[in-house]
Amino acid sequence: MLVETLTGRTNIDKFRVRARNDNNKMGFTLAEVLITLGIIGVVAALTIPSLITNYQKKVTAERLKQAYTVIYNTIRSVENENEGPLITLTKTDKGDVVKHNFFAELYLVPYLSGLTKTKYKKPPTTWKGTSTYFSPSYIYCMQNGICFWSLGNGGYNPETDYGWLNYLYILVDINGPSLPNITGKDIFYFAVHFNDTGTVIDGKTFGVKATSSIQELYGDGADASAGGCNKTGVSWSNGSKCTEIIMRNNWKIPKEYPW
Repeated sequence: MLVETLTGRTNIDKFRVRARNDNNKMGFTLAEVLITLGIIGVVAALTIPSLITNYQKKVTAERLKQAYTVIYNTIRSVENENEGPLITLTKTDKGDVVKHNFFAELYLVPYLSGLTKTKYKKPPTTWKGTSTYFSPSYIYCMQNGICFWSLGNGGYNPETDYGWLNYLYILVDINGPSLPNITGKDIFYFAVHFNDTGTVIDGKTFGVKATSSIQELYGDGADASAGGCNKTGVSWSNGSKCTEIIMRNNWKIPKEYPW
């Protein structure tokens, strides 16, 4: 009886030791946990900003395409209704800021429902903070949060063969009056060209040709301070060629884009 009891106790003790050893094998030391957390933190610090940036770029391009689709379809509907090309500014209206929104008020506002009229608290600028002369006194915002206004422009553009005053700009702000209000970041140019066969809407602002290289659009050459898509230009028109870059890249912001 005593032998059986001792044997039973011995077996129990062996089981407890084995269980204790197994538990020790399954656990982690404090140092191991801290090292693991440190590695996770480093990886997160390296990847999360990139993921956020990529997401912001994707949203920006998608909303820009959405704005283009709305403007394009609206103008096409108006042309069909008018049974012919749309009118444009006259020569005497070229520098009249009051007339800048004439195109939007004639051909977009009456045909888009749910618009609101608002103002910028911080006027649009370039990346370098240069003020732009096209800062509107008011903008129109759609229900999806995208705002727009038109900018009367003029002058002969020999590079695109568009004549005097037969083009203007529609500018869109993909997130409305909210910051940063920077051209090429959340504000983008669309060029509207008028001809006998109909209205053309694209990203070919002044100086942009179908043959213009991507490098020329970024403004790495002589045009670096006059409307390129870069962070160093100091011209009021810097950022005006960013739309063309995104459109050429199948409505995606490329890696080399000055985000």
